[in-house]
Amino acid sequence: MIAFLLAVLLAGAPESETYEALVAEALARGKAGSLDEAATLLDRAIALDPARPEARVERGGVWFSKGDYARAVTELREALRRREDSYARDLLASALHLAGHADEAVAVWNPLGRPTLGTVSILGLAHTRDRVARRELPFVEGELLSLSSLREARLRLAETGAFERAAVRPVPRGGGVADVEVALVERHGLAHGWLDFAVATGVDALQHRGRLRYANLAGEGIAVGGEYRWETHRPRVSAAIDWPRPFGLDGVLHVRGFDGRQDYALEGDAVRQDARGVELGLRRVLGARTIAGAGLRTVDRAFSNPAHRDGRVTGIGLGLERGCLASPRFEAGVQAQAFAAGSGLGSDVGFVRGLLRGRAEWRLALAPEARESPSVLAAQVLVGRGSDGTPFDEAFAPGGSPEMELPLRGHRQAEDGILGTTPLGRSLLLGNLDWRRKLVTRGALDAGLVLFYDGARIAGPGERWLHDVGLGLRLGLPGAGRLRLDYGRGLSDGSSAFFVGLGQVF
Repeated sequence: MIAFLLAVLLAGAPESETYEALVAEALARGKAGSLDEAATLLDRAIALDPARPEARVERGGVWFSKGDYARAVTELREALRRREDSYARDLLASALHLAGHADEAVAVWNPLGRPTLGTVSILGLAHTRDRVARRELPFVEGELLSLSSLREARLRLAETGAFERAAVRPVPRGGGVADVEVALVERHGLAHGWLDFAVATGVDALQHRGRLRYANLAGEGIAVGGEYRWETHRPRVSAAIDWPRPFGLDGVLHVRGFDGRQDYALEGDAVRQDARGVELGLRRVLGARTIAGAGLRTVDRAFSNPAHRDGRVTGIGLGLERGCLASPRFEAGVQAQAFAAGSGLGSDVGFVRGLLRGRAEWRLALAPEARESPSVLAAQVLVGRGSDGTPFDEAFAPGGSPEMELPLRGHRQAEDGILGTTPLGRSLLLGNLDWRRKLVTRGALDAGLVLFYDGARIAGPGERWLHDVGLGLRLGLPGAGRLRLDYGRGLSDGSSAFFVGLGQVF
């Protein structure tokens, strides 16, 4: 009976109240400039038949015409979810671009075979040769500009080491064509300016070391540098060169050489190690999300205690980094590293060591029009394992340090330069959790708070669990990097530590 009454009512409805008539009337009102009236009519059409996409497409067009691109995006996505439509897709891409979401716009356009690449312009080069940047761009003029090619270009430019920041932006110009604008901030010389140099030098001095790095030698993107560490129990001198595309190779060559001493405390046994070595490595970008690396390391070691065997460690290292997910609110990636030494390579010690790292970041309070979130939750998990033959100087050494390779911020990796007071292990499980909250932003100056937890299981020989919590400050200085101040306390043993550094821990 109810179904019959509904049928009678619908059959008796005036023609102006049919779905098609409402959409047609809305189109006429929209062309006449009465956008609010058109929106009202389209609301009524959608209420009559929510499953059909036509009224939603036209209502998206109304919001687009009114300049409300966020609502247009929502409406057009709903329409496309119901039925594929090239007009709706094209309009959605335009709305996304005008709303400031250029990458999403390209992703929406790509199924239509658009946009075609017009021209590429590179901005910001004062010291770098144009070809150093241009050879890293994987697009071809006249061919499809894809989202993956934009991401690959950013990754390649970052990997050269010649640029502090690299923005690669599509700029639609109509007719299914888009140009690309590449805006670069160069690294050149010893620092970005006197404040940057002063802050970095001051932080290094607190760690009993001095470093110099000259970036972008001869405009070729080549960086050369050296470090001198004067800690009593681990003095060291080292030199390095980073060279993008050496001799035409598709990758970045990294060369390191060092000569130094390291003291250890091994279950009450003091051991001194003298070592010198060289590392060669090549990293290469493989697509939009992946970087692969391979290298050779050889180190000559001598120990003060005859119970530990002198000799050379020579091995091959392999690495892979992969970005798994990327969205305005969430980002995640994994890294895998392995090193194998053996007699076939001339090594006096044979062992295998691997490390797997997973990292994720959630932007908790990101408004639709925002470019960064004031509240971020970041986490990483590291799993490391070495074979039974792994020597103690190749074991995992978690703890706070200038580089924070294996962060455990309530414990120092080295006490007065001596390794081993925080346990070393052949097996490691490590987790880090940061809640980062921006407190103040005044132009180029900003300040933020970090609450953190670090936990680790260190094994071989023996087993130990460590849990640290703490508080940190992050200060962004105009013309310099982000200053990092962290205080951590160990829940397992009551230890505490304070660290000063640059940038986020992970």
